[in-house]
Amino acid sequence: MAAYEIKGIRFIAIDNSTYQINEEQLTFFKEQVEKGLPMVLLVHIPMYAPGKQISFGCGNPNWGAATDRNYELEKRPKWPESGHTQTTLTFHKNVFNAPNLLGIFTGHIHQNSIEIIKGKPQVVADDNASGGYLDINFLPLEEQDKKLITS
Repeated sequence: MAAYEIKGIRFIAIDNSTYQINEEQLTFFKEQVEKGLPMVLLVHIPMYAPGKQISFGCGNPNWGAATDRNYELEKRPKWPESGHTQTTLTFHKNVFNAPNLLGIFTGHIHQNSIEIIKGKPQVVADDNASGGYLDINFLPLEEQDKKLITS
């Protein structure tokens, strides 16, 4: 996990490649939210998005041994019978309740997609092995536009 401030935006990188989040990562995320800066979250495994037709996702309430069809192919231990830890489920809830989170960028599924969850966009990038990439620019709002969204 790491955090970088670039031009007033806090970029938070958290390794969720095990599909789960540990207590240290959850605490780190909460600390970043409390700073109050606009934030972008970078994770490998997409956050669970209700309605998205995949059997995984960080925080998916159906994730676990019963939905793990690829563990032999991937030569790894089968996902736990008990599913996600409470820490991972709490992380998912905290992510989508963070008032200063601008969005989430992720990968893993090797297909471009975007989901909007509680008003927060999650952008999934195509795989770079086949030439996929995202070119994203964060631009400051013009003064006239700032007036439209501030009270």
